[in-house]
Amino acid sequence: VGGYIVGGDLTSAKAAFTPPFKSRSNILLGPRSSVTSRENCLSVQLAEGEARDELNLVDNPELLGRKVYMKGDIVESYYGIPGIKNITDFVIQ
Repeated sequence: VGGYIVGGDLTSAKAAFTPPFKSRSNILLGPRSSVTSRENCLSVQLAEGEARDELNLVDNPELLGRKVYMKGDIVESYYGIPGIKNITDFVIQ
């Protein structure tokens, strides 16, 4: 899956699209870097490990708006919207 990192701090009702971010465990991918609606995004679970260390917006705020490609399990719902879990590989553009 490919997309732009547009936000984080997901809950079942909202998400943050501007810094500062507080959660290292998830991000949002959008089809464009300008997306600001969680309904137009994919939620991404960042489990402990390399993906969390490299992709979370708390430690890597410069990634906001950057394109990323990732492999993982596509799930029907993660925080109420379609998402990706169990990331096995990723590339930041």
